[in-house]
Amino acid sequence: MLSPVPAGQPQDVADANEWVDLNDYVKRGSDQVYYITVIGASMIEYGILDGDLLIVDRLKAPRSGDVVMAEINGSFTVKRFVNWQRQLYLVPENGAYKTRRIEEDEDFAVWGVVTHVLHRF
Repeated sequence: MLSPVPAGQPQDVADANEWVDLNDYVKRGSDQVYYITVIGASMIEYGILDGDLLIVDRLKAPRSGDVVMAEINGSFTVKRFVNWQRQLYLVPENGAYKTRRIEEDEDFAVWGVVTHVLHRF
């Protein structure tokens, strides 16, 4: 519904005659937004759980601190992207995993920025 529904004290809401189309909401006219299912536990402290659906925007320029889908030497991962002192890092959000420094000789690209996370209860 387009009308917000309070999570606190119940209130009347406007007539729910308009609904949100998820594609319109997350894609906003772009054909470069993708739905990706994540596997693994390296981002659980950020709230990204195994099996979650990630919405990844390929047109959004990554900034240091963004959660990204990255490609390293032909393999993909989801991590926090950090650019610190002209060095690139992929940082997990789980203490059981190590930060990965991107070396100059590696084939590395940020494939897209994660903009939304959908998970089931």
